[in-house]
Amino acid sequence: MCAETNRYQVIHDPEAIKQFHQMIVSRWGKEDISLMYLLGRNKYTDVCAIKDTDTAESKPNSRGRGYSTDLGLEDVNSSTERFLKKIYQMELPLGMYTFIDKGDIKLVESQCLVVYFIINPRCSLNVFNNFTHACSDAMVARLTADPDKTNPANNFQFNKLTSLLKKKIHTANYKKLFFELDVDSKNPAILMLVRNIIADVKQYIILYIETRGGYHIIFDAVTIPGVLKGTVVQEAKKITIDGKSVVEFKRDPAPPVPGTIQGGFRVRIVDDLPQPADQSSQ
Repeated sequence: MCAETNRYQVIHDPEAIKQFHQMIVSRWGKEDISLMYLLGRNKYTDVCAIKDTDTAESKPNSRGRGYSTDLGLEDVNSSTERFLKKIYQMELPLGMYTFIDKGDIKLVESQCLVVYFIINPRCSLNVFNNFTHACSDAMVARLTADPDKTNPANNFQFNKLTSLLKKKIHTANYKKLFFELDVDSKNPAILMLVRNIIADVKQYIILYIETRGGYHIIFDAVTIPGVLKGTVVQEAKKITIDGKSVVEFKRDPAPPVPGTIQGGFRVRIVDDLPQPADQSSQ
């Protein structure tokens, strides 16, 4: 945990981060890779959007999400210590994260940050193949393009290769090891409905993550029977508040990392969804 007040605080429980890594990455293959990224979000504070260091122009999208910092592409598959170290490296001195607002550079506040990790891995060989093909195709197109005519090839920026590599990792075919139900509520009545839906498939649940606004339920996508999975997903989608679904099925989950801080909330691994009595005592 970063106790210094002059640095961004991202970690609150290093052991929870290690536990999360062991529970997820232990199921990966040797050549699997993925992405972990730090974002700022408008929903946590008015001052949040993080400028992407790999993007010339940054504009928040319709969901109000900020932009990832350039975290690099170090291996997070090899050990829990390297995974933890990578998150510690996000705890930069205050003021190092900035964003552009109407031409002015503004500082990012610590309470807007959240660390996400894409838990379904990509095969590094496939990613490398896609990346090198994209680079070689762009090179050929650039060399053969007419410089006097508008051509997309002329816009390819070879000094932005890190961004291209991240894109190829993110969009690559992923191994379907996990799926999740993202419960966007802590309403006791909603949680009871979810508990009833998952009661017969709890043996396929790998972990529960409590987040700022709800719970992420991570399932083993390899062993759960397709019929059971389909039933759970369809029933979960029926749970609504004011006509809006509050449980989202995600084939390629990227939950907040337990042991980190999400918009001021300490993300953690829990044993189960709370019973109404548990919530009243909190």
